[in-house]
Amino acid sequence: MEFIEYRDPIVLYLDDKPSTDYGIKVYESNILSAPSKKLEFVEIEGRDGALTIDNGYEDFVLTLGCVLVNNNSKVETTPALARRAKKFLLNGANRKIQLSEDMDFYLLGTYNSDVDIEEAIENFGLFQAQFRCKPYRFSNSNKTVEITTKNTVIKNDEYKTKPVIDVYATGDITININNQEVVLKALEGHIQLDCEKMNATTVNSLGKIVNANQKMYSDFPVLEEGNNNITWTIGTGASFTKIIINYRMAVI
Repeated sequence: MEFIEYRDPIVLYLDDKPSTDYGIKVYESNILSAPSKKLEFVEIEGRDGALTIDNGYEDFVLTLGCVLVNNNSKVETTPALARRAKKFLLNGANRKIQLSEDMDFYLLGTYNSDVDIEEAIENFGLFQAQFRCKPYRFSNSNKTVEITTKNTVIKNDEYKTKPVIDVYATGDITININNQEVVLKALEGHIQLDCEKMNATTVNSLGKIVNANQKMYSDFPVLEEGNNNITWTIGTGASFTKIIINYRMAVI
């Protein structure tokens, strides 16, 4: 595991909230390390060497060396600050995680450390924080593609990513993204597919967002690395207006 030591402590952001508001500064991290591959090696009689099966990436464990700094000792006791810092770290799951040295990308993860931050104040304020994260880092910049013509190609220059897809159509429609089929039935004008959350929604006549998973009869697709050819077919009496695909670049 490769650690970077920072000459000047940096800031951890959780869901866009800065750690310095809770007395936490980061003095080292393994942010440049890569997640491990999930490889399976199968020995086959008569074959030279093992058959390698690539099952993707394991979760990435982000490890941060932190220091608790009480800059408001006249206002707040150090134990009180430690308790507030602990709540900041523990509050929620699948959080947006950024370090101030690189605000262009973020991780999604959950605090996963056995260290009791309240005890860390006895060690000159030093403690280690760990977050179990998805293996990919995601760009803060969205890319949006509006599609009205069949066989439109989206080129994804990085790793596979899970987009948000808005389909404007009525009736039954099957969308093909390369070899992936997205089967939608009984649409009433619009459906949104959040492929990261694996959830389909629509807006009802009252203007409220409601569940629409019952209209989806397939798996949620991904945008593969490289070219993604988008086409579709519609059922009898169906109509099609457009597809809007919104995605973020994913890197390791």
